[in-house]
Amino acid sequence: MITDLGIVFDRELNFHAHLDKMCCKAFTTLGFIRRICNDFSLVSSLKTLYCSFVRSILEYGLIVWDPVTACDMMQVKRVQRKFLNFAAYKLKIDHPPHDYTPKMQLFSLFTLNDRRLEANLTFLRRFIDGHIDSPELLELIKFEVLSFHARLLILFSVPKCNTNYLKNQPFYRMMSIANKNPSALLYY
Repeated sequence: MITDLGIVFDRELNFHAHLDKMCCKAFTTLGFIRRICNDFSLVSSLKTLYCSFVRSILEYGLIVWDPVTACDMMQVKRVQRKFLNFAAYKLKIDHPPHDYTPKMQLFSLFTLNDRRLEANLTFLRRFIDGHIDSPELLELIKFEVLSFHARLLILFSVPKCNTNYLKNQPFYRMMSIANKNPSALLYY
């Protein structure tokens, strides 16, 4: 089943088919970039190509399909690692094998997981600030109102979830992320 966003659901209502399709498309685009970059020798040009053509594929609609299993996260992470290996080889950067931190710092890239967290918090912040207008969705956000002064700051009331499907529902996930680090919501 394909939705309006082009996101594909499986029979089990997970996004494995979408992740496969998205990663395949990202690898194909990365292969094209590798073929046309013979004469490129600047970090900025390689980063611009990756961010605009490949990473945009990996991040399209991620508020809806944010991967939750380690296997799904690894599948998405593999694309960025392949780019980092290619870029390090292309620019003749000496790097230890399987350590992607120096390469990410050189390119000023964040992990895809950090970008997904940032995107969730940014969406929630824009939603609360009224930049996104949807009264039906606004009803899903439950603010926590404490009757006493507590040291622990909890912004949202997230219900107890019996299943992972409910726990990873986009608004519950965003509210849980904001509750773990409330100050991060203020900066986005």
